[in-house]
Amino acid sequence: MKKTKKNIAGKVTALVLMLTVVSCCFLGSTFAKYTSSKTGTAKVGVAYWEVDGISENSTTEQTFGLTADKLSPALTANAENKFVNEVASSEYTITNNSDVAALITVNALDDFTVTAVENAKYNGMAVSWNETDKKFTYVEEGTTKDLLTLAEIKGAIKVTVSTTATPVSGQTNTYSLDAKGGSTTSMTVTITVTWTTPTKDGTTPATQTDAGNRIDTLIGMYVKSIQQSITLTATQNSQIPNA
Repeated sequence: MKKTKKNIAGKVTALVLMLTVVSCCFLGSTFAKYTSSKTGTAKVGVAYWEVDGISENSTTEQTFGLTADKLSPALTANAENKFVNEVASSEYTITNNSDVAALITVNALDDFTVTAVENAKYNGMAVSWNETDKKFTYVEEGTTKDLLTLAEIKGAIKVTVSTTATPVSGQTNTYSLDAKGGSTTSMTVTITVTWTTPTKDGTTPATQTDAGNRIDTLIGMYVKSIQQSITLTATQNSQIPNA
């Protein structure tokens, strides 16, 4: 009887061991089933951005060449009885070749720069440009005296910007260009420098004021050139696809 129990126990132990081995073979695996799969890609084009005249990949600063190298006061009064002389740049064209519309902002910066005539004299005394105080001065008997200020120069000579485009309503110096293929994709910018001499009230034909003539003369004697920066900025103004 004891032998029979031992035989049964041995068979049970062997069966458990065999089942354990078999189950280990199936660990980490799955039974067969239907499966399907597909691999694909998603691709989208990038809207092109290129505003000719602004967005060139260049570190070279743009120079707006004027139609004359130098400017003087007007010799005679114009049709409006004013002494105004001017020189302008050639038209500078901006064209939007982008897939999206663009806003163009045109500004003349307030960085009026004066280059002084070298070795200039006033009644035999050396004249210098004080960059800090923005004026021409000379020294007489140990005292520094003002001769010509930046405000007086800017009062006579002005840099202005004009365009062929219509400004965006409610925005200063900002213009809209359609995306490529639209009705309005180009505009031109013109830089104008004017020299105006004040005139005496009620004189016909006009006559210059003494103060105006004095400032004109001092500018001619001591200012070699003036320079002012113009900025052109293009900003995206539509999206693809539309929201």
